[in-house]
Amino acid sequence: MAKIEMKGFDRLKNAIAEAERRNPKVTAQKITAIALDLAGRSARQAPVDIGDLRSNCKAVRNNSEVFADQKVTGSAAPAEKVEAVVGYSLPYALRQHEELDYNHPKGGKAKFLEEPFLEKEQDYVRLLSSIPPEVMK
Repeated sequence: MAKIEMKGFDRLKNAIAEAERRNPKVTAQKITAIALDLAGRSARQAPVDIGDLRSNCKAVRNNSEVFADQKVTGSAAPAEKVEAVVGYSLPYALRQHEELDYNHPKGGKAKFLEEPFLEKEQDYVRLLSSIPPEVMK
């Protein structure tokens, strides 16, 4: 998968760390939900020529694919620690993402991963911040 790292999203990272301290299991579920939401939003905004780029969006949770071909493709086993990645692997994905001057007559746009994240970041932070502390039995 071509790697595009979006830096500077400290609020989300802090919200994840705090949520993990309160309730790791629920946080893992919410991170999966966030990855699926972002993948779906991003895929719908990816530029279209023949549809390859939209179908190429993947969400991977703990090395298990959970989103591909514009749909949920599986579920990952429950876990207390989760790493989720949303991205694209086609060789032209990075160029399409970054080139603001490209024309997309069949739909989609540049910044198709970054913009959906920025639009929803506050909601993602709120979702993580609302996770209650784990109840000890």
